Amino acid sequence: EDYEVTPDEKRKSRGEQIIKTFLSKQSPQRVDIAEVFAERCRENLELSPCKEIFSECRKAAHEYLSGAPFADYQNSMYFDRFLQWKMLERQPITKDTFRQYRVLGKGGFGEVCACQVRATGKMYACKKLEKKRIKKRKGESMALNEKQILEKVNSRFV
Repeated sequence: EDYEVTPDEKRKSRGEQIIKTFLSKQSPQRVDIAEVFAERCRENLELSPCKEIFSECRKAAHEYLSGAPFADYQNSMYFDRFLQWKMLERQPITKDTFRQYRVLGKGGFGEVCACQVRATGKMYACKKLEKKRIKKRKGESMALNEKQILEKVNSRFV
């Protein structure tokens, strides 16, 4: 994936780096796929570094990993943990999901409190809006606008 989004002028050097890291025999991170695919990747990279050079290698690795290694993973404790985590993710979020702590600040429509997720222990800031205050000050559109903006933000802090 990293190779496919690399700019055209840097694609050849990135492709050589991938081949050196994952397809050369001396590399400690070598991926054991058919040597035919690795050689074909080297040749195609020299001819023209297009986006689809590693597609056959990716397919071969996917086929290999979906066989015995995946069966081993399903029988491991890591798969059980993964399923437990997915079950936690699917539970609906309610006010009982969080443990409320002290007030961090107050604003025109409510307050911001420190809270902790009961299941994971992660800390968050929770903004509690009071409907009466919002209606009284005619701030429905502002509150909705803020919600939409926060939904679009891609940050670990929001």
